[in-house]
Amino acid sequence: MMVENAKVDTIFVTSGFGPCLLYLSTLEKVLGLSRNDILPIKQTVIGNYGEKNESIGTITLPVTAGDSPPRVRTFMRGLKALEAIASTYHLFLRFHTDAGVEVRGDQKKARECEKALQELAERKASQGTAGTK
Repeated sequence: MMVENAKVDTIFVTSGFGPCLLYLSTLEKVLGLSRNDILPIKQTVIGNYGEKNESIGTITLPVTAGDSPPRVRTFMRGLKALEAIASTYHLFLRFHTDAGVEVRGDQKKARECEKALQELAERKASQGTAGTK
């Protein structure tokens, strides 16, 4: 997929009810934007495994489907705006255009991404409970 005219290799799509997330490192290194391009609106974001993070702000970026599998996390609000249907079983995302668009996922990458997210959540949880008795 293309985000802000830059090819993005991996996008994690979930049907959770949170905002679309983009890591600052991706914004800077891949998209060539900076923290100054972000409207500073802080909000608590809860991850798939209950971990909490503070956002640094909000930004609106154009997203177009291309040949590459999607490094942005897209949640239900983003899917709703696209009027998209996501099938986690079949690993595809379908949304309406005049030509119709379907984006297929990679099962191996999806498992790797899910495992990495779970490990990150477990590390953060163990750090948060370390030293508390």
